[in-house]
Amino acid sequence: MSYKQRRQAEFNKCRTAANGQTCALLRDKLKLRFDLQPAGPKAFRAVQEQWVPLTRNEHSDHWDWEEISRAYNGLGDQGLALWAGEKLDQLAALAVARVSGSALCWDYLEGHPSGLLRPERFAIILDAYVRYARMCNLTEIRIEPLTETLSKRYISVYKFAPHPAEPCLRLELK
Repeated sequence: MSYKQRRQAEFNKCRTAANGQTCALLRDKLKLRFDLQPAGPKAFRAVQEQWVPLTRNEHSDHWDWEEISRAYNGLGDQGLALWAGEKLDQLAALAVARVSGSALCWDYLEGHPSGLLRPERFAIILDAYVRYARMCNLTEIRIEPLTETLSKRYISVYKFAPHPAEPCLRLELK
């Protein structure tokens, strides 16, 4: 096994552990039924089957998750699918983050158009990413909010702060 394969296996082990810990802790605390899985073909089919009929058309401006997934295949990159519903078959959100130096950069998040698991979906995915970053010995999570409203929310509710040298917010991990 090459160095890259061993390192990716370590990242995958951290991802599985982080997702499991988040689910175990937050299911009871939030009193919600959900699961976190790596983003993949099942989630991409769910976008087409569950989200597209609700809001997407030739004029809508949504992310192409299959394309994003192909672009985010570096060491430590982590795509997450948040599943909800009685049978855990409703895709509540998709997110993707990448490792950059000592940071986990959370680049994309999109939630179910109906608001499934809103506002908990951000907190659930953030918890998983914090655990993952810590297990990988990363020192911060970075995010670029799309709007000023989101920026203010991330700062006031989730304790992000403006990054001193980058045009993003960061959450320092202790």
